Amino acid sequence: MWTAYEADDNFKICAFYSAFVRMCRHEYFFPGEAHDFWEIIYCIKGSACVSADDRVLNLTENQIIFHKPMEFHSLRVMPDTPSDLFIMSFKTEGEFMKAFEGKVFFLNPDHKRSLMDIVAFLKSGGERQKGEFLPTAYLDKMSCIPYALNTLRNITENFLISLSQSNAAPTQLVKTMETSIYAAALRIIDESVSERITVEQLSRRCNVSSAYLKKIFDKYNGLGIHEYILKNKISIAKQMLLSGEPVTEIADNLGFSNQHYFSTAFKRETGLTPSQYRKNG
Repeated sequence: MWTAYEADDNFKICAFYSAFVRMCRHEYFFPGEAHDFWEIIYCIKGSACVSADDRVLNLTENQIIFHKPMEFHSLRVMPDTPSDLFIMSFKTEGEFMKAFEGKVFFLNPDHKRSLMDIVAFLKSGGERQKGEFLPTAYLDKMSCIPYALNTLRNITENFLISLSQSNAAPTQLVKTMETSIYAAALRIIDESVSERITVEQLSRRCNVSSAYLKKIFDKYNGLGIHEYILKNKISIAKQMLLSGEPVTEIADNLGFSNQHYFSTAFKRETGLTPSQYRKNG
């Protein structure tokens, strides 16, 4: 009589979305995003200022941060701190990853070696061409190699399981008055996407002066408030275009005064007209 020993099905990586090494030799700023899958950022060397909702961390060498699904996160590397960052995003099934929500870890030598083995495996599929940078370049190459993505899934799952079972004490991200105001401003911008909200209106709703709010955005975002509001609307417009919504309705729902102004702003930001973007998508 054979006994069946069933594996725990509480954790499975079901898809990868990006996997790349970003070498920042000059000032670099990513204004931020939120998506419905996990993202990890590992600092190979140097440091980076990372925000996650209303918390901020100076990520230093050998630290890894976990961004849970729908957590708004941004990244900034200052010009005087050249940094190498490994970034990977993936979707999972099961409850296992809840243990990593809001967590930052210093990797011990074994875990560092395991993570760098993942990087080495990605690179084994072929180096990207000089001057080429795509967050999916390694995954594109892996997808052409039989079972390579299965192997990537296995070694990534093994790394995460091992890290969850270690005694490493996670570092908590810092929540300050400034980061709380910044998070509140982002929420208001998202909630007011159909409006033509001004900096003054936004400042009043955050109970701070316009000058102070601009200072906070410059510190944690690197964009002007108007610029961020526009980029946020364009990001939403891309999703609406791909879902088939009419351009006139998109312009109206996102608070643009007319379709022509929306189309002009969209092309200025993306290099494509709304119809071209829909066709290419």
